Amino acid sequence: TLNSGKVITIAVGESSGSLPVIAGNDVYKGPTTVAESIKDAAGGNLEAVAPNKTPVTTTVNDVNDATTVTLTASPTVNENGTITYTATLTDAKGNLVTAHNDPVTVTLNSGKVITIAVGQSSGILAVAAGNDVYKGPTTVSESIKDASGGNLEAVAPNTTPATTIVSDVNDATTVTLTASPTVNENGTITYTATLTDAKGNLVTAHNDPVTVTLNSGKVITIAVGQSSGILAVAAGNDVYKGPTTVAESIKDAAGGNLEAVAPNKTPV
Repeated sequence: TLNSGKVITIAVGESSGSLPVIAGNDVYKGPTTVAESIKDAAGGNLEAVAPNKTPVTTTVNDVNDATTVTLTASPTVNENGTITYTATLTDAKGNLVTAHNDPVTVTLNSGKVITIAVGQSSGILAVAAGNDVYKGPTTVSESIKDASGGNLEAVAPNTTPATTIVSDVNDATTVTLTASPTVNENGTITYTATLTDAKGNLVTAHNDPVTVTLNSGKVITIAVGQSSGILAVAAGNDVYKGPTTVAESIKDAAGGNLEAVAPNKTPV
């Protein structure tokens, strides 16, 4: 009887017996040593059986086994939310594998890096989802470029992309009207309507134009791909002394596939 509980039988008339044992396998680099020894022995009509309890050892050499690293992501988040990416190590049977001796470094196609610490089977990375001013959800996709470390015999990246749907949180795009500050009688006043976000950055119309209706009933169109539109209006003329003031303002605006359009109604 061996210390592991296994039993070797030496048959009648024989001087030895054998026992085959599967050596086992792991996913880590480097050979392993298996030790076994005799616990006790009896039988064979022998007056006394004295076990030699010196352990015998076997070196089990590597046969490279791939550990798969798979990327998952938050399925949905709101704009300005956080996408959580998780990289997980598994063996061929789907069992979790932990990093040994050194961490596993997982490099994503975006250049971002997830670290799986020693003793852990997964690592996470939080990424800001971002925000835009346009209608409709957007899809963010990420995948693994390569991975290494963890004292693993081989690391096989699962390069299937992980996707996240980023849902709208309505952001107002401001449309502001400006005008030529001075013109002569019979000249032309140029009105300009301009789209900007909350930070003052220019915003372009997507999919369809933005229609800006003025209080006079006149309309300025901001074309697709543009952030502003203009309207030329004759200044008029009279026979009286002194300058006159012409005022115009925005009544409403819509279009451009924008989540929300907020007219700046300050007269110009």
